[in-house]
Amino acid sequence: MPRCPRVLTALSLLVLCASLTGLSDAATTAEPATAAPPRSVRIEDLRVRLERGAGQVAGSAARSVVLSGAVAGQRDTLVALLNALHAVHFFALPGQMTLQTSVVLQEDGTVQTQWLHRSDEPTTRVCVSVSTAYEKCVTFTATAGPADLVQLADQTFARALKP
Repeated sequence: MPRCPRVLTALSLLVLCASLTGLSDAATTAEPATAAPPRSVRIEDLRVRLERGAGQVAGSAARSVVLSGAVAGQRDTLVALLNALHAVHFFALPGQMTLQTSVVLQEDGTVQTQWLHRSDEPTTRVCVSVSTAYEKCVTFTATAGPADLVQLADQTFARALKP
């Protein structure tokens, strides 16, 4: 009987080590936090780029919109877009948001997390850059991205298409 506690203790240590190893692996594979944009920059150095891939949807086309502070006529729109990006917490978002996550209750009572990537769905990429000193990009899909950011990108593309 004295062997059972030792076996359980050894097994407990093995499980603990495995879980700690898993945690450290998860920590090293996590995306590093991106620094906030500079608090003060020259308008000429600012640029916001939106790109939308066509995906595999028939009839859809890839599009891009670039707003640059170097273009005097775009400055008001650029500042308004930057304010809108701050309002949706763009600078705190991870760089990749293309997987849709769901939780499913299995018949045996376990809860399982599932990830879905729809390769036919177009992706949108929004990048804010300040010269060569700073760049923050977020790639997302309409179903996996934050609704406010998806709506903001849709509105920006719609305005760019108007004559």
